[in-house]
Amino acid sequence: MLKQYQPQDLFEIVADTVVSVKTKDGSGSGVVINKNGIAVTNRHVVDTNSKALIGLKNGDKFIGKVIRSYSDIDLAFIKFDLTKSSLLTSSLIFSGKDFNPCCQRKLKVGEPVYAIGHPMGLDYTLTQGIVSSIERKIDSTKFIQIDVSINPGNSGGALYTAYGELAGINTMGYVNSEHLNFAIPIDEVVKRYSTWLEEEAKGFTHYCGVCGFSSLGEKYCENCGASFSRNSREEDDFLGKSNLVEELKISMKSDSNVTCKTCGISVSASFKYCSNCGSTLQK
Repeated sequence: MLKQYQPQDLFEIVADTVVSVKTKDGSGSGVVINKNGIAVTNRHVVDTNSKALIGLKNGDKFIGKVIRSYSDIDLAFIKFDLTKSSLLTSSLIFSGKDFNPCCQRKLKVGEPVYAIGHPMGLDYTLTQGIVSSIERKIDSTKFIQIDVSINPGNSGGALYTAYGELAGINTMGYVNSEHLNFAIPIDEVVKRYSTWLEEEAKGFTHYCGVCGFSSLGEKYCENCGASFSRNSREEDDFLGKSNLVEELKISMKSDSNVTCKTCGISVSASFKYCSNCGSTLQK
């Protein structure tokens, strides 16, 4: 039988799964769904960016790469190296490469649910409410309708049940309304994540920020034709700001970094170019 938690206990159990997501265009929330470092958020949080700064509850920060996004359902997946963080807790429940679709049972209208995110930049805020409708169809897409308080910054954050199940990903609310908010059902998240796993297995590893698809080609997106050589200097400038770099140097192990011989900044060894000055990295 599932154990039902009090809100304060639930927060302690699941809060470590929630992350902050920041890009040059804005910020939001996300949820870790893989112990190696896959976070899910909203497409509108990452927008057309290919990189994002991921912040963990213990203060660790990592540069993540957007690997797939879906405009039709407002989902995006970001990959970062969680193995280099001390935050590997029992609250992160996974099964192999995939994660447990947490709701093994059907949600019920009226049952309590809880949102955890960063509304208006206020880190790790818990709000509570109930399920208002299980399958609310909006433009042919089904959402969970909730009366939980959702504000800018909550986007992409976790919607948990009182049993500690990840029920969905908070995504939007009606403007000029009260308590008319919506979350993407976890079943849909699992479905889209599984699609990316299949694409990755086939070698579709080049992400297109324009349309959100993965591609085999290195130069042009096979879905929309966009060039992968589009200028990402603005993203690198944002991620390479001195205060962010200093925080990243603390949270990342030294064996994953190289020192740029042009400006002297320590950056991830996975980069070809320095995120601070743009110089080619010599490895």
